[in-house]
Amino acid sequence: MSRHRPDRKRLLHKARPVPESLPEPAPASSRRKKRKSAHKRSKNNVDPSSLETEGSHPRDLLPDEGPVSNPQLEEYELVEEWRKRTDVNAGRQSETPPPEPEEPPASPPPLPEPEEAPPPPADPHLTSILHLREAEIRQLKDVVFSLQLRVKQLEPIPVDQAETPGEIVSMDAEVADLFKDIIGMGKLKLAFQDFYSSAKLNVARRKLGIQSGANSGALGGLGSRPHMCFVGNPGTGKTKMARLVKTMMQKVDLLPPNGKFLEVSRDDLVGGFVGQTEARMKAAFEMARDGVLFVDEAYRLTPTSAGSHSSSDYGRIALDAILTQMTAATNSITFIFAGYPTNMTHFLTANPGLRSRIPYTFQFPDYSCPELAAIFERTCVLAGFDLAPDVDRTWLAEEFGRFSEERRRSANGRLVEVLFNKCRVALDARLSAWARKVGDGMTWERRLLQTIERGDVEEGMKRVEIEMS
Repeated sequence: MSRHRPDRKRLLHKARPVPESLPEPAPASSRRKKRKSAHKRSKNNVDPSSLETEGSHPRDLLPDEGPVSNPQLEEYELVEEWRKRTDVNAGRQSETPPPEPEEPPASPPPLPEPEEAPPPPADPHLTSILHLREAEIRQLKDVVFSLQLRVKQLEPIPVDQAETPGEIVSMDAEVADLFKDIIGMGKLKLAFQDFYSSAKLNVARRKLGIQSGANSGALGGLGSRPHMCFVGNPGTGKTKMARLVKTMMQKVDLLPPNGKFLEVSRDDLVGGFVGQTEARMKAAFEMARDGVLFVDEAYRLTPTSAGSHSSSDYGRIALDAILTQMTAATNSITFIFAGYPTNMTHFLTANPGLRSRIPYTFQFPDYSCPELAAIFERTCVLAGFDLAPDVDRTWLAEEFGRFSEERRRSANGRLVEVLFNKCRVALDARLSAWARKVGDGMTWERRLLQTIERGDVEEGMKRVEIEMS
């Protein structure tokens, strides 16, 4: 550190003996020489304290009082400036410590996490409003779901929606409207389109008095009707198509508007004792007058063996009565016989006159997996249920493919009906288990009660396998 120096004023007024007369001021050249000698001494590291000996410093020559001449003051200021610079430099060299390495700035401490404000006290009025709004939202969701479901019910599925490539169906608007709910069956629909067109034209010929040869009786004649034979496995829609045939015949005036549709089987026509079968057949013919008599599983009316003509075989009596009615001039009944392919072949060959009296035979193909998936979708919509988004037709077709081909051929559309019922059971079981878990606070929504999810379909498939195995 720098040495303590006395105050300048005290130095200037220090009491010293003053000579009676001051020396003459040195000339300017001598002052410049003194300055040079002072600078030279500083370069040779002369101790500045040696300059403070009594009588050697210029300030010692100044009197205690009185003005100071300019030359002396200038020399004094020069010396003082030199001393200050020398002291300051010496003090800096002795006292300034070596610079320490700078430490990296410390990372700021993490900010404290804001404390969660306590929830405000529940307002009973606000709570009631929120509950009211939740109820309104649930009600609106139910309304939207009902409207969407209604749109699906009213939206017809295109006739060729489930057709295989190449089976493009081009039909009249009237026939296409009848078949809008029939999935697949492209070739079969074309066959019925041909029947409808021929029947319509032959009725027009009959009204004009034009005879069209052998077809005049079968398609519009008064003495014969367009009897048919439906051949196909179970569940291929034979009964439903028979009802549509009745509607088509009414459209072309082959049947009156009040014509009826009667479905019977062997159990309805054949009795257990003598005379009972005849009475039943007569009652059936009366009920089906001016309409369609649909005989399901007609092959059961034939004898069990080709040479069997036992008097106790009442099925033969029923079949003979049908042949008699078909050939009657006053007959107004259109007969449609339905059955499985192998059995219907035996039925048509059992009586030589039966085949010639049936001008139309329609083959009903089995449904493919995509067609079964489309039927399942349609069944759910018509029953008021909706399918979850992940239960699409592609996935459903894959699930139906898990059934064996024999199982699908033996059931077809009935497999869809059974699966739908099992899916409903699985849905109810799932919702019941959920309600037991939730407790009394469970509130039911229409969407929950009427949506079949993928898990319900998978569970339904398992139940179908168990039931049909």
